[in-house]
Amino acid sequence: MPDSVPQHRELAGIYTDPGHVIVYSSGEVRQQFAVCFHVKQLRGDPRPDHEETINAAWVETEALDDLPIHPSMKLRLAHALKQPAQVHVA
Repeated sequence: MPDSVPQHRELAGIYTDPGHVIVYSSGEVRQQFAVCFHVKQLRGDPRPDHEETINAAWVETEALDDLPIHPSMKLRLAHALKQPAQVHVA
């Protein structure tokens, strides 16, 4: 059974940014496309898969500004936290 079990709730947004590309250690380069959901954590702690995610943790919202997060991802978090009832397309 997985350590972390989320329950999908509602669509938060659909995002892509041509200026935000992911370069993998294999040399592969991709433009990211993300479908984001609001979820409810049922149990456990988030954990990285060590392929696309190297770190995962629950943090207080006040700590987000201090984390090294790409601006396009900060936008997603801001949308989800400040306008949770709206589905965003950006």
